[in-house]
Amino acid sequence: MGEGNHWYFSIDDVEFGFRFSDRETNPIGASRVPFTRADDLATSRDRLVRAGCAVHRPSLSVNDSRRICPVVEPFANTLGLDGP
Repeated sequence: MGEGNHWYFSIDDVEFGFRFSDRETNPIGASRVPFTRADDLATSRDRLVRAGCAVHRPSLSVNDSRRICPVVEPFANTLGLDGP
């Protein structure tokens, strides 16, 4: 399934999402980001930032009921939050 330049598929309750590479905002190698569902995106993001993560880019609305926010953890891995 796809929405714009984001493509994803689900197996049971796990969703795998991908974004096409883009030199400016999503260079090759940074397009695979595991996302985890968050009941409250802002609260979860703030908790991760307090634990040492950096916000990779601001929250992005995917559709009317869904927002995502990638963060970079202290070992330089990018993780994504997905929620309202």
